[in-house]
Amino acid sequence: MARSALLILIFTALSTVQNLKAQIDVYGQVSPAFTQSSDITPQLTINAGRPTFLWRLDVLADAYITDNVTAYINLRSYQDQIINIDYLAIRISDISPLGFNIQAGKFDMPFGNLYSRRFPADNFLFDLPLIYQYHTVVMSEYIFQDAQELLQYRGSGGSGTLPSSLPILDRGIYGTGVMLFGSIGIVDYFAAIMNGTVSNTGSYGNGLNMNDNLGKLFRISVTPFLGLTIGGAFNWGSYLSQNIDGYLPYDSSAEDYQQYTGSFDIEYSRGHLQFFSQAVYNSWDHPNVDEALNVFGYYAETKYTFRPRWYVAARLNQLLFSDISVDNTEYRWDHNVFQIEGGLGYALDRNTLAKLVYQETIVYGTERISNSMFSLQLVASF
Repeated sequence: MARSALLILIFTALSTVQNLKAQIDVYGQVSPAFTQSSDITPQLTINAGRPTFLWRLDVLADAYITDNVTAYINLRSYQDQIINIDYLAIRISDISPLGFNIQAGKFDMPFGNLYSRRFPADNFLFDLPLIYQYHTVVMSEYIFQDAQELLQYRGSGGSGTLPSSLPILDRGIYGTGVMLFGSIGIVDYFAAIMNGTVSNTGSYGNGLNMNDNLGKLFRISVTPFLGLTIGGAFNWGSYLSQNIDGYLPYDSSAEDYQQYTGSFDIEYSRGHLQFFSQAVYNSWDHPNVDEALNVFGYYAETKYTFRPRWYVAARLNQLLFSDISVDNTEYRWDHNVFQIEGGLGYALDRNTLAKLVYQETIVYGTERISNSMFSLQLVASF
């Protein structure tokens, strides 16, 4: 109740402050849904596989302080009524005579091309791609004693067994730090320094950095002609917490173990067709495993509007994990995952969208496990 009252208070304050000198735009989305999933794999299961109704609320506000200074905030809440502040930043634009922009605070990191598709109204389907949400066995606050112990927990990421396990890209990848960005002709560039890495941004919890190292991120994209954008990004930094549970090798620290992540993405649209794809290669140094823990992940999704108000969409995801050696035998350090998703959308009007989505996920562990999910979602924008 207190959290709901706080959300109402913040929204009311943002609406009221429009009477002040600064111009403020307040908008958002409400998205109730009905879902049912299999109850086989914990992190892909919704409400233990029971049929259930969900809801999500996003409230966004843009405050135009001056012609060159803008403040942004994005509040998100689910049925648990916890209020998440995803975006809270100040942007200073067109800094003369260099013509670049600076953004500081908590912002959407420029890694990949997810952009507004992290919101239900622009997401063709129901959830985010696997690279943004599927948790591996790597953890930020616990280190395995050796490779043998790591293998015992394969497939347990995102569960109570491994509470600090990491995805490849932190869901929605909001980071806290400072970013410099701008454009030179058809080229867009971004450079950021922030808490954590792209898999462990420190955006939630106490929101502070977990070690003495800051993450570094660079991105460049090119738009050779209208409708096509090609981009690449690279991030590196320390992903372990200094309060880690377990023993580091002698004379080493959390800062010695790095995460390196490279990404390539493409966006194409023509007529009634839209296509987005992203591929990520990620590598974690682990204190007690000889080989680096590598994973390659990608997704490709498309949307085609076949009639006014109607569209079909599909997404293909895959995660492929590298091998590590235990007793002269090679094992994948986590389970490979394949996922396919399809959906049908209908726009009731320009601000209201209905989506019907089916998702099938296959986890290649000691045995092949299949997990399915069905959802019906309604999204209203305001």
